[in-house]
Amino acid sequence: YSDMGTNLAALLEVARNEVELSRRWTHPMRSVLFIALSGSRSGHQGLEAFLRHSPWEMERIRSVIFIGLDEEEASSAREILDSYGLPLQVVRLPEPLLFERRFVFAGERQARRDSPVPQTEQLLSPAASQIMRLAVERTAQLASATQRLLLELAGPVDASRFAHTD
Repeated sequence: YSDMGTNLAALLEVARNEVELSRRWTHPMRSVLFIALSGSRSGHQGLEAFLRHSPWEMERIRSVIFIGLDEEEASSAREILDSYGLPLQVVRLPEPLLFERRFVFAGERQARRDSPVPQTEQLLSPAASQIMRLAVERTAQLASATQRLLLELAGPVDASRFAHTD
């Protein structure tokens, strides 16, 4: 299925948030590497390539976070990461959005079959605007959940280590 680009959009939003935070406060001594990988539905080829040619030593990687993997994809990614001794954290979409998304896409497919309007002009249909709304909502939910996970993984932070730069 298509995630409508929302997994990547969420990744970019979290990265943007991290940049904004680093402009205002000095971060503790840790780094976050944001990467978009291809091949999750074909054996995680991008993940395999990253692990074989990582810019960081494996000992320095504390965790791998994947945004939007389904259970089957997470299982195969976990197997790969286990062989490198790396834990996998998965940020999943809340179940209500999954159900709503399936319903909207089913309605959109039926509208396309029934409509005499050429498919290229249907981008402005009510169903398309509903899909866009869901994509934005999905991106926001995934970005928020990913940001919370990053904070959890960072552990307790001594506030005195932050220097406000604004």
